[in-house]
Amino acid sequence: MPTTPTEDDHSRRLRRGQRWWDLVSSIHGSAGGQTTRVAELALRHLSLRSGQTVLDLGCGSGAALPTLSKAVGPSGRVVGIDNSPKMLARAEVVVRQRDLVNVELRRADATRAEIEPGAFDAAYACSSISAMPDVPAALTSVSGSLRPGGRLFVFDMRLEPRGWSTPGIHLLRWIYAASAGWAGVDVLDAARDVFGDIALPGFPGHEGREQPEAGWPPLTMFVATRTP
Repeated sequence: MPTTPTEDDHSRRLRRGQRWWDLVSSIHGSAGGQTTRVAELALRHLSLRSGQTVLDLGCGSGAALPTLSKAVGPSGRVVGIDNSPKMLARAEVVVRQRDLVNVELRRADATRAEIEPGAFDAAYACSSISAMPDVPAALTSVSGSLRPGGRLFVFDMRLEPRGWSTPGIHLLRWIYAASAGWAGVDVLDAARDVFGDIALPGFPGHEGREQPEAGWPPLTMFVATRTP
């Protein structure tokens, strides 16, 4: 079971992550890139309908916002949370240019954010939770924000050394910790501790397999459901 980081560790990781995401914000994929394709994949598993409310956890430059906004329609609502001011500035441009009137953006540390309990039908997190300073706290927060039966779709890093990829994984672990403040916590394992129901759909490009073999590519995709 992952240990809870001290306040100093939490603050240090949070600052490091903010600096990193601010730095790369200008080259971060915007709407139409890989993140958009992941969001379209998420729609298959979240079963979003018109009028529903969805949380984009770590919305970054807003790449997924148009897809999520369209899925829930004008009567629905999308809330995007991110802790990087420069990422949010780019997301705000997407919201304005696409006229996404049902999208709200908030700057917040998702591990400490006051997210409305039971307010969301679904949540989406692409390459964001693993970079948060307290992964279990972030997952607990999003679980509490979901209505019973609500689903969280996650596409993220999974830096578990396995097989021939072990040396490369160790290198990536060091780089990720030094740059974005990765806390060394596996997102999938942490989600299993928080959610009662975890599904591993077939991984893109690795048809018939729930996860990439030998830890490569170092990614995971899963759907977590909040049980009543």
